[in-house]
Amino acid sequence: MYVVTNRNLQPDRPPEKRFGKNFNEVDPSELRLAEVDRVDGSWQLNILENREIYEGQEMFASEAAFLKIQKRMCENSSNCLIFCHGYNTDFEGALKGAFKIQETYQDLEVILFSWPSDGDGVISYRSDKREASQSVLCSRSFF
Repeated sequence: MYVVTNRNLQPDRPPEKRFGKNFNEVDPSELRLAEVDRVDGSWQLNILENREIYEGQEMFASEAAFLKIQKRMCENSSNCLIFCHGYNTDFEGALKGAFKIQETYQDLEVILFSWPSDGDGVISYRSDKREASQSVLCSRSFF
């Protein structure tokens, strides 16, 4: 599964906590792309570089990811769902929600868009609301 996020990177944290509760250090509109999987109950997360070689051509990693998903969808006659979690959801909670959807609908390609929702309960609603509105612009450029 691919993850698109404007959350800050926490490189020394475990994979399910690798993206934090704040915006990307560069700018809220700065997106990162990662590939994530769950193997034997453990999260595996690979943050992709901006450029990648796919089928002998150098391209943006997002374009390569799109082509890979498109190829799998054609091979499996499947659909794609872009999942954007709600308020009060930390990165681990977003991963769990997206994987639950993918496990339930195994022939579905799921892409997770995760924005810096605090995940700290109802008290964080107002800050989550501000962060959601700031994330709208970058999500529009992605989708």
